Amino acid sequence: MDNQIKIKAGIIDRYKDVSEILNIVPPEVIEQFATSTNVDRHVKLLQGGIMFNMLLHLLLSESKISQRGARAVLTGKMCELPVQPRNNRVIADHTSITKRLATIKVDFFRNLYETFRDMVIPLYQPVELRKLHIEAVDSTIVAETCNKLAEGFHIGDKSGDGRQRKHVKYSEVFDGLNVLGISFNDDKTKQAENNALPEVIRKAAKNDRLHKNLYVIDRGLTCSKTLEELSGQDGNEGDRLNFLVRISDSRRISVVGELECDTREYRVDDTHRIVINEFDKVRIFSSASNVPDPAVYRHVKATVYEDVVDSAGNVVNTTESIVNLLTDVDGISAAEMLEAYRKRWMIEVFFKFIKQNLDFSHILSTSANGLQVMMYMTMIAAIMVLIFGKANGLGFRMAKIRFDYKVEAMMTAQMILACGGNPAEFMRRYDVTLPRWAMYGTYIHEYGGMSAVTDCEHVFNTLKHD
Repeated sequence: MDNQIKIKAGIIDRYKDVSEILNIVPPEVIEQFATSTNVDRHVKLLQGGIMFNMLLHLLLSESKISQRGARAVLTGKMCELPVQPRNNRVIADHTSITKRLATIKVDFFRNLYETFRDMVIPLYQPVELRKLHIEAVDSTIVAETCNKLAEGFHIGDKSGDGRQRKHVKYSEVFDGLNVLGISFNDDKTKQAENNALPEVIRKAAKNDRLHKNLYVIDRGLTCSKTLEELSGQDGNEGDRLNFLVRISDSRRISVVGELECDTREYRVDDTHRIVINEFDKVRIFSSASNVPDPAVYRHVKATVYEDVVDSAGNVVNTTESIVNLLTDVDGISAAEMLEAYRKRWMIEVFFKFIKQNLDFSHILSTSANGLQVMMYMTMIAAIMVLIFGKANGLGFRMAKIRFDYKVEAMMTAQMILACGGNPAEFMRRYDVTLPRWAMYGTYIHEYGGMSAVTDCEHVFNTLKHD
């Protein structure tokens, strides 16, 4: 978790509490989207709100997600979350959840993700460089293991049983705390980053009307025409975005003019040293042309030396690598370009977190519809954990463990309340507070009507101030 991200003053203490993070999306919003998207039309069981609650709890509490685990959440833990089932029917088996994921309206979950994302943005100050917000852009590919994926594309060699595995691709824009844009791709045309990344960047840019974001991209984006369009140098200045992209070391360029560089060599830390070889304005060649494209970019080419140290702290070897960068941002220095690219690593750490701790690499549904639902739910769960971790000074893994512990304690308190008990002593001992929608959900479930809201408010305030 990037230490340069700052939770805004007055907010950091508030979001040390899991209940306040869960309050970001109130039950009224869930109900509103359920109505506007018709997610519950002709559905008597597994309504949209119930699916949202079940999947959220599954992602936060289970190390490995599965269909049987999802059913256990619904039946064993009663899923005492914002929206309650409207009848007492029992889920027949785990395949009912799979079938529902294949047909449930994705718009319901997309709207919830976008609402949650937008409500989180004002809470923190992202990593900045020259007053630009650094946004890391990249894709990750997930392969199914049972050869039952309905859609997807093939990559490389066949698996051990002689069949080619199918893959799906997720492209994201990540600023260190929030996922500003995400797209799902299951067709071969989006296998190339030249087709996948511009789409997700444009999605994220819809909320960047002041052009404050700097989109930092790795080597996958190679098409000169795409770069020209993103920079607005194709004649559409209104579509211009700030970007920085790594290009191949052997990419053909035409130097327009050299730029001044104050420092040609410097250390980033104890083990990394950078030597700037080139800093200039350039034009680039497309693959099929001997004439450079008209668009002009800032370009830096540097050698990064990394010292390999042993357990005693002695340098035993030094490796070197070439970093070749382009940007359409005027006035940015060579060192700033290299620092912005270094910050791109935060999205790699995020991918590792969601795959290892939220089981994002496991395919719960074999349908494109279900995969998109899980994509949006995983992003909501991940952002919740990151806010909690940042507010409490925790890393990704410990934040998820502590978050899960708090949710389990809240579930226990809610069950005590639903059974007619008083959970005040339990809540004091384990430092637990209930989110407003948890109280709302319990009393709607207990008394079966909206008239219970008054009782809910009374008990909530009693527990809050007890």
